[in-house]
Amino acid sequence: ARNQDEESSSSAGNDPSPTAPLITFTSSSTEQALQGCQAPTFPTAAPSLGVCEPSPTEERIKGFSSLKEASVQQTIDFLVDWGNGAGPALANSHFFSFQKKEGNLNAETHWHDPTVTPLPHAPSMNIFCLYGVGLETERSYHYQRNCEKTDQDDHDDTSCKQPIDLPFVTDPTVSDPSQSIHHGVQFVDGDASVPLLSLGYMCAGPWAKKGKLNPSGTRVVTREYANRNEFSVEDPMRGGPFSADHVDILGNVDMTEDILRIVTGHELEKIPTRIVSDIENIANRLDKDTAKAKQRPFAQLSNAELMELASFI
Repeated sequence: ARNQDEESSSSAGNDPSPTAPLITFTSSSTEQALQGCQAPTFPTAAPSLGVCEPSPTEERIKGFSSLKEASVQQTIDFLVDWGNGAGPALANSHFFSFQKKEGNLNAETHWHDPTVTPLPHAPSMNIFCLYGVGLETERSYHYQRNCEKTDQDDHDDTSCKQPIDLPFVTDPTVSDPSQSIHHGVQFVDGDASVPLLSLGYMCAGPWAKKGKLNPSGTRVVTREYANRNEFSVEDPMRGGPFSADHVDILGNVDMTEDILRIVTGHELEKIPTRIVSDIENIANRLDKDTAKAKQRPFAQLSNAELMELASFI
């Protein structure tokens, strides 16, 4: 591996073969990069440049970057194969839900996924979903290739060298206020940390009624707390007694009262479902679109249909 000074001094020399791009080493990716280049083969034209054959991880990054548009499935496949620069061994199916949902859905490998694993058979059990809403929350991002170019190569797109551990970065040039997209980041309703869909979909959707994922009709109560900031001299660092922020909600007066009723079992009838967001409509739309998609193999869905499904994630 050459240091930065050596790389800068040789950048004006002969370009290496496109089939053997330079490996860009950083302090966090050096070891990973070397794993893919333990037996380098140097091109005869420029042996002094220290160029080695691309590692499998580099090939994955290059292949994905060459796509003008990537489908949801192509993106998932890339993330699994890339494994944060360490390859597919890092993206173990026991830790991620990328594997196909086949076979015994009650198996341990699916226990972490509430969208396929049903609630226990406990008809007398109560489930309370308490969370805050009404705050802008990051949900999705627009990315661009993370290119490391020299001054001479600013107009040469083929010269883009992407670091193994950070091949893509957010694109701050993308903004669309009508879609709540600001500087490459799309915002939705939530608690400022977790988007609404992740907070309430299961509680207001599949678990809300007796069915496949709630086989014994367990009672599920969903309580949403709309954010209302108030300044308090006694506690100026928080959003006040009615804050719905992801952390501040632990001091939310209304939620504290509800928790006391739940743990003591006193006046539970005063804790009905209270939904102030659009989560029920979102859940209904998602269920309808998912049912429609299941009528055809996933591979036969158009990009427009896949993007419609992905818009909920």
